Amino acid sequence: MHNILAWLKARLELIVPLLAVPTFFAMVELTQGEVKAWQTVLVYGLALVYIGVVVWSPMGLPAKAVLPVDREITRKVILTVTAVVLAGAASLVILSLAAADSGEGKTRLPYFVLSLLLIIFLGSGGVIAERGLTIDLFPELRQHVPRRIVYALVAAFFLAMLTFFWSNLFSGVIDSIGQAAGETAGDAEAAASSFNVDKPLVLLVQLLVGAGLFEELLFRMGIMTIVWRITRRWGWGLLVSALLFGIYHITPLSGISTFSASSPLTTVLTSFTMGIIMGLIFRYRGLLAAVLVHGLGDWVVIMLLGNSG
Repeated sequence: MHNILAWLKARLELIVPLLAVPTFFAMVELTQGEVKAWQTVLVYGLALVYIGVVVWSPMGLPAKAVLPVDREITRKVILTVTAVVLAGAASLVILSLAAADSGEGKTRLPYFVLSLLLIIFLGSGGVIAERGLTIDLFPELRQHVPRRIVYALVAAFFLAMLTFFWSNLFSGVIDSIGQAAGETAGDAEAAASSFNVDKPLVLLVQLLVGAGLFEELLFRMGIMTIVWRITRRWGWGLLVSALLFGIYHITPLSGISTFSASSPLTTVLTSFTMGIIMGLIFRYRGLLAAVLVHGLGDWVVIMLLGNSG
């Protein structure tokens, strides 16, 4: 009996696809969307793959020894993070050129540059701080186990749906707090339609880089890991990073301050909730999972809302 309970405890993640699949179809129905037959087959097929991987071998973060940090390691980390961030920034610029407004681009440029500098600085600090932890937040890079990469790719969709499900449990309370503070409810559909939903693959890449890679590198890999390393308590890193993540979304750095201007408190609380959820995914599944869940989750929600009605 003890062995059976231990086996089940190690595979509690099986609840994720069981909740995520109905959540996805409920989202489609709420936004008056339509799911084609092949898409339904794909969702259920991925769920079976996900369940199979978890049953075969649960994917918790492995332990690792504390790694040394010296001048050469620091130099390599800074150069690597800088190269990744600049490559991501170049891809965003190239993908956005066709639809960009020159006046808005000039206004946004200083914030864009400042964001890149913060990501490079704090992201590099987070990667260095991670070396002092006893769990591996980069298992796909360090271990080169194919099933970990398959798991990260497949699980991202279902974790994103579960994230949406969990955040919506708090949405009513958050909206009530905002209304009590005299805020007007934001138009989610209008905000979603401001994205380029007519080119879903382009939008997916933009969100994987801009929201997924950049924000996770800044807030989870950077701020959360640095605070975690300093305090020796990952919970403090989770709270600090989530709070700053919430505040970030009402600043020009986020790029959505136009939509959050009428409801700053609601935006901060909503983003704080999402920051907690993304921090938990980062803590228990690592950076790659957090990047994929963040970018893919934003993409699914924007595509559904942007094409609703």
